[in-house]
Amino acid sequence: MFAMIALTVLVGCGGGGGSSDGGSSSSSRLLAESVSIADFNVVSTITHTEAEIREKINSQSAFYNNFPSTGGTSARSECIDDMEDQSGNITKDGNYYRFSFEKDIKDCNSDSTSFQSEIMSRLLTYWSTITNGSSNDLTQYTVNSNPSASSGTYLSRWYREIIYTNNNKYILKSLESKESNPSSPCEWTTSTRNDCEYRRKFVTYYNNDLTTVTGVELVKYNYNNVVRSGGTYYASGSMEFRIENWSGVMTFNGSSTPSTYTASDGSQTITGTLGGQTSVSLYINNSSGSDIQNVFISASENDDWGSDKLILPTLSSGSVYIGEIGCNQSSDFRVDFYPTTLGEHKKYNYYVSCSNSKLTWNITSTSVSSFTVD
Repeated sequence: MFAMIALTVLVGCGGGGGSSDGGSSSSSRLLAESVSIADFNVVSTITHTEAEIREKINSQSAFYNNFPSTGGTSARSECIDDMEDQSGNITKDGNYYRFSFEKDIKDCNSDSTSFQSEIMSRLLTYWSTITNGSSNDLTQYTVNSNPSASSGTYLSRWYREIIYTNNNKYILKSLESKESNPSSPCEWTTSTRNDCEYRRKFVTYYNNDLTTVTGVELVKYNYNNVVRSGGTYYASGSMEFRIENWSGVMTFNGSSTPSTYTASDGSQTITGTLGGQTSVSLYINNSSGSDIQNVFISASENDDWGSDKLILPTLSSGSVYIGEIGCNQSSDFRVDFYPTTLGEHKKYNYYVSCSNSKLTWNITSTSVSSFTVD
């Protein structure tokens, strides 16, 4: 069901907050109730490079209808689910239902001795599900075991807080509701999700004092007429997103057709294919008549050449595989000739496309070269 997609994303992420007694949900105000849209009107302190954001986008399960992964449910997730089902509280609230849960879940971690506490507070309001045209009585079920449904509504708020034994702290807040009206619930069907935004913020206090903020991370996903499918990718629709200092749009092109995206950090705009290749194989073909001693690759116009990529004494002639380099980005290339009196040769600002699997740099003289792709 669409309803549970974003709800399950957070299980195992870490965070939360609450009283030190670790008790179960009660009539007192939950920490999750304090979460509001104002919490997400912040600027992330994290900045990603182009290569980092491409990797980040490809790894976000929210962008996939069925996220490619291995393995089953973790023991930690199962432990949290059990706690929610045993200690959570479902009550009728007008035409909707309400689920509340707040408890110390640190014992669900494999190494609980690293934590003073891990309070998880969760609140579902405006919660409803419809099966065969009739509303389900959710008080007869648990939050992780309720009947299959064709449609429903929910407004989800989370608050988690981890306090480590070294007095570092980590807080997670999330809010999932209508994008057009954050105080109204998301509405979903088994096929479509629209006008629903998921917002998540991490705040770190890694100064061993529990009070000094050392980092803020921010993620937002806004679903626009997103249609489910039986494949890896969503069938149609789009999703506006923000991941730290990058914002963009993911466009869904069919259940078996990789989705495409455009993203910008304010100074550059990139495009890409979800789950697509992130590197190409680089080869050097030397017909210059001189020996090549080293090969270097640098981010375009950076002039920071780093370590050489050619693990050979010299290449006199012929072709050799150098390694994998990032694609859908511009790079600078350099070779050093042997003996060193022959100098070096550079090619600047060459765009390496992910549309090709192989890139060959053809060195025809100490001053002339070209690229070919396969």
